[in-house]
Amino acid sequence: MTKKYLFAILSLALLQAGQAFAHAHLKAAEPPQNAVVTQAPAQATLKFSEDLELSMSKLEVKDSTSGDVVSTGKLSDGGQGKSTMQVALKPLKKVMSKYQVNWKAVSTDTHRTQGTYEFTYDPKE
Repeated sequence: MTKKYLFAILSLALLQAGQAFAHAHLKAAEPPQNAVVTQAPAQATLKFSEDLELSMSKLEVKDSTSGDVVSTGKLSDGGQGKSTMQVALKPLKKVMSKYQVNWKAVSTDTHRTQGTYEFTYDPKE
């Protein structure tokens, strides 16, 4: 085998391996990570780098102080495409509170990622 042929085969193998290990990474969030929002959000929306299997994914929003779950209803794409997950939120307390967003994303190739972040709701600001 020539060196060029061997290099081409190795390069192709590495490229395919990189594609096989692709995961859905969080690209954008609403409410944003570590943000202070002054209007109570009606839903939490997360956008990812890959299409998702919503039936296997999860999105939960909790009051950081009480631990009460404020997300409600079925996970959907919110009409924004397969790389988005969205869940409705119950009305938030009318006092400054921190909320924790916990997510598990399963991409269409079944790779799993997960994460968590907080945002603050401050109706007085």
